[in-house]
Amino acid sequence: MIIRYANSLFKTAASLPFTLFSVINLFPLGTATAEGWFAFLTMLMITLVCAFTEFRDRATYLEIQSRAGKLILTRPYFLLFKRKYLFKIEEFSSVRSYIVTGPGKTRNLVELVTSHGGEALPVAEFPCQWSTPSKFDESAAAKNLRRAIAQELKIEDAGFLGARWQGAYLSPRTRHID
Repeated sequence: MIIRYANSLFKTAASLPFTLFSVINLFPLGTATAEGWFAFLTMLMITLVCAFTEFRDRATYLEIQSRAGKLILTRPYFLLFKRKYLFKIEEFSSVRSYIVTGPGKTRNLVELVTSHGGEALPVAEFPCQWSTPSKFDESAAAKNLRRAIAQELKIEDAGFLGARWQGAYLSPRTRHID
C-alpha cells in the first residue's frame, strides 16, 4: 500500500493566471519597459517556486509493507534527490485524524501514533470539509485512509479528534536507509 502525502495542493494553478496576465500586458504593444520585465520575471519566479514546492509535496510518500513489518517513508531532501527512511510497524499502536488550522491553510491530517503515544508520523494531508461556518468535519478521504491503515496494520483506530494543535513528530534523521 503506497500513500501520497499531499493529494491536492494547487499552488501552481493559482499563480499561472497572474503570470499569463503579466505576459499579455508586457508584449502586446512591443514596447517592453524595465518595469514590465521586472513584473513578468517576478511572476515567473513565483510560478516556478510554487511548481517546485508542489512537486516536492507530491514526491513524499509512505509505503506500507505489512508482511515485512516495516514502513518506508520517501521524502525529497535536496532539490530533486530522494531519501528513504525505515520504521518498524511495532513502533506504532494507533492511527488518528484531526484538523489543523494555520495561517491561510486548514487541513485534515492523518498520522500514525507511536506505542508510547508521545510522537507521531504524518501519513497524509487532505483539504477540510465544512459542516457549518464555524466547524470542520473529517474529510471522507481521511476517514477511509484512517480505516484502511488500521485494518492493514492491525492497529487501533483512534478516530477523528476534531481540531487540535500538531504534536511532536518522529525524527527520521537516524533512520535513512540509502
